Formats: sequence, C-alpha cells, structure tokens
Amino acid sequence: MAYGHRLKHFRQQKKAFVLGLKAECVAVGYEQLTKFLDEIFDPTSTESLEWIRWLIAGGLTPQEFQETVSKYDESQKCGFVWHSNFVAYRCRTCGVSPCMSLCAECFLAGNHEGHDFNMFRSQSGGACDCGDGMVMQEKGFCPKHGPGKAPVDNCPKDVLSFASRVIPWVVQSLLLFLRNSRDQSRDNWTSSPSALAEGDLLMDMFQELCQHGSPIINILSKSMRDETAYENLISKCRDVVEVENNDENSRITTFSRSQMIYESFINKLTFPPLNSFLPGSPTQVRLQIEHKTPVDEIVFWTFQYAFPEKLVTLLLSLLPDEGYKDIFSRAFVHHYIFISDILQRSEDVDGLTSRIVHMSVQLFSNEIVAANLVNNESLLHIMVTSLYCMLEATSAVCQLNRDATHLVVDCRNPHIKNHSFWPLVSDFANLLSHREVAITLLTSAELRRCWFHLLSLMTGMNVNIRELHTHIEYEISTYFTSFLLEFEACSLPQWALLDHLSDVEGKHLLLAVMKDSIGYIDKFFCDVNYRCGDLINKDILCFHSPLLRFWAMCLGHYVKVYRPKPL
Repeated sequence: MAYGHRLKHFRQQKKAFVLGLKAECVAVGYEQLTKFLDEIFDPTSTESLEWIRWLIAGGLTPQEFQETVSKYDESQKCGFVWHSNFVAYRCRTCGVSPCMSLCAECFLAGNHEGHDFNMFRSQSGGACDCGDGMVMQEKGFCPKHGPGKAPVDNCPKDVLSFASRVIPWVVQSLLLFLRNSRDQSRDNWTSSPSALAEGDLLMDMFQELCQHGSPIINILSKSMRDETAYENLISKCRDVVEVENNDENSRITTFSRSQMIYESFINKLTFPPLNSFLPGSPTQVRLQIEHKTPVDEIVFWTFQYAFPEKLVTLLLSLLPDEGYKDIFSRAFVHHYIFISDILQRSEDVDGLTSRIVHMSVQLFSNEIVAANLVNNESLLHIMVTSLYCMLEATSAVCQLNRDATHLVVDCRNPHIKNHSFWPLVSDFANLLSHREVAITLLTSAELRRCWFHLLSLMTGMNVNIRELHTHIEYEISTYFTSFLLEFEACSLPQWALLDHLSDVEGKHLLLAVMKDSIGYIDKFFCDVNYRCGDLINKDILCFHSPLLRFWAMCLGHYVKVYRPKPL
C-alpha cells in the first residue's frame, strides 16, 4: 500500500475511533474518555500526543478542527509571542508605553504612514500589542484587532465538546510532568530549562493550540485558573500518598511522587529578608506562597526551571484573556521575591535575564495592570527591596577615605560583573514610566527611604586610586560595569520620575524629595569621614555620585518647570 493510502487509512481509523468514543460519551458519560486518556498519555511520545490532537478535534482531523475553530476567533488583541532575534516594529507615534511592539503582519496591515517608527531585532523576546488600548493608541490597530474588528458568531458547542474536556485534563498532566521532572536532590532555583527537554513535544502541542484563536485560548485560560479542578487534583494526590504510605508493597505512582516532590520544594523555600529594609513600615512584603490554581503552580515551576522558553511562551500566549491575565500577573508578583536569588544562582545569566524580561515586560508595560499590582500586591516594595538585597549582598567599604564606614557596591563582584541586576532595574524603569506608579513611589516615605538607600549604595563606588610607583598595563575592568549600573539603576529611574512632575502635586513632591536628599547626602559625607574644610586627596577619584546628582537634577527640574521667584 502506497504511503498516501496508508496515511489516509491511518487517519480514517483514528477518526472512526474518536467518533465512536464521542457517541459513547454522549450516551453514557465521559468516563471512557478519561480512561482512554489515562492509558495513552505520554508527554514524550509523538504517537500519544497525536492521539491527543485527534481527541481534541472531536471527530474532525486536527487540520479541519483548526480551520473550523479559527473562523470563530473573536479576540480583539493579537498577543503573538516571539523569541529573541525576531524582527518586530515599534511606533512611537502610536505607542502609549515605550515598550510597545508589533509583529510585522499587524504593523504592515495598520496605518503608520508618516509615523515615527522603527524596525528592530528583539533581544529578549516579546509579544504583539496590536489591539491593546493600554499600550498603544487605537489609530495604530490593524483591521483584525481592536474594538473595530468585525463581529463573529460563537463557536458551536458540539465542535468544542471534546476539546473542553481533553484540554483541562492535559493541563493537569502538564502540572504532573513539571513536578516529576524536578530533581529532588537539588536546591530551590538551581535547575535549568534543559531539565524539561523531554516535554518539548507537549509544549509544542500547547503552542499549536494557542494558534487556534480565542475559542481554544478561552478553554486553556479557564483550565489554568480553575480553582476547583486544582483543589481536586491536590486532594487526589494526597489521597494516593496516604494509601501508599499504608501499603508497603504499593507502587509509587505519578500522583504520589508528584505530590511529594511539590511539597518538598515548598517546604524548602527560604524567603529573602525584604521586610528588614522596611522597619516599622505599614506596608510589608508578603512572604508566603499559596497556590490556588494551576497557573499559580505553573508559575512556581517556571521560576524553578529558570524560565524555560517554551513554558514562558505558553503563559504569555494566554494573556489576551483578561481573567487569566489578572491571576497570572498576581502569581508572577508573588514569586518575584525570588528573582534576585535565582539570578545569583544562575550559571547562564545572559539567557536567564532575557527570559525573565520577556515575561515581565508584557505585564509591567500595561499601566492598569502595573498600577493594580503596585497598589494591591506591593510590587514596588518587592522590586525596590529585592534590588537592594542583591546590591547590598555585594557591598564593601568605600575607599574614598581610610576611616570610611560607608558601604558601596563592589563592582568586582561576579554578580555585578555579570549584570545579574539587569532584569530588576529594567522592570523598575518600566514601572516608573507610568505616572501613577511614579507618584506612589514619591509619596511613600518608606519607598523613598529604600530608593535613597539604593542611591547611597552606588555613591562612592568603584574608586580610582592613582598609582605612582607601579606600572599599570591594563585599566581595571570595572569601569564599564560601574557606569552601566549607575545608568540603569539610577539615571533611567531618575529621568522617569522627573518626567511625571510638572503640576502642583509635583511641586510639593519635588520639595519633599530634595529635603530627604540633603539628609542622605549629609549622612554620606559623615560615613566617608569627610568634613567641610578637610583637605582633598587628589590621588583618589570617584565618578559615581548618584545621591548628589539626583538632588541636582531635582533642583534643576524645579527651577525649569516652576520658575521660583528669586530671593
């Protein structure tokens, strides 16, 4: 039999079987479907996943199913996710957020004639913002996205009858796979994306499903945030563990092993001392992990496996669903407290930083989402204190004076030289591009205090001491690192903050910030043991004074914008 005939016969067999199973399920219930899934599912098997595709199609071929379902795609947002080195577009005329980006298809289909745009090669990946009014103006939307999109009918229930049952089952199987792939002998945050290599076929199937449009994305996102299904899964796993613990001859099943692995890593969690930097503050960072939905736990494993690219893509592909976006963004922030620890443990900092920012930029570029996370989930407190934790752990005594007690970032530290701080400072600058978030930081006494502590850590770092007796063949390698750190962690946030201060409220905030600055500047000079009138050692030089520079920038901005009358 020729290959084409064999393939046709193979498809007819699968189609006939699924149609028969579907008829049986309609007549007596869906227990047979679940039993069949339990028998054939193997996330590493091409044949097994091919059966899953046919079951989801519910009597159609997988290709016919995609073509049929795509006709009922009612999503107003593109949400197409890409990885590094993808060529995308950014239109500054249409953009509300500086991180706005468009895929080529949406950009070319939209009207951007005469606009200020550029084509760029993405460094850390991204997602298309076409149709999202919080990131770009409606005038830049393509005809397929936005409120002006032509309405479509609802997808017939019969077409999705199997998909709506198989997909939630596969989501739970993904959870079990993530649990059972983790090496219990390793500590938290020490695994790598390669540990999930056997699941590539499963992740590819999820990505295919996301391309079917809103009918399938809705089923996927609903499965990801189903609290009841997650509670039932946890109960089932715990019941199996209890039974097996009472039966010495019992085989350790997928369920029991997965639950033991999950609980062991939860119990091993150690939280960074973020609240120690906010003593007496009414706002304390929540140092507790509580998983209520599948996506909560999937985010946990995303952090554990150092942000595997295909898992990140799956989580981002569902963002067009607003209900999912809310739960996912909160889960991401709840685990964000571990970012600095993950970065410092990583053996592939460059790859990890790109994958982290790929995910975070999609959440923090949306002003409504960002403001909600700041107000309800203490995101700013988590971010500022996490950054302070990382930098403070690398600190050393300032070399400006022999008797100095002032602590500064040690730019020779491997975590600083490897730029492990970049995701945190990038996210921080992204957040401060939103006025509401910037005003929140400036109006909060404890956040201002943390901000000035950060500036203090970088004031007086990387001191240059003139060498008079020994030939120096090569300049020290920390020059670039120190300037990059100050630019990313100080200058960019400072410019972002001042951009929002031009009204009456901004005038009072500027005065309050300048008053605070003077106190920290006085403390700096005291800690480096310098008093007015002391002789300056001309053989010692430091280029980094962000505390003083911030005060000068605030003063200059105040004079330029508010034009105070001369005394």
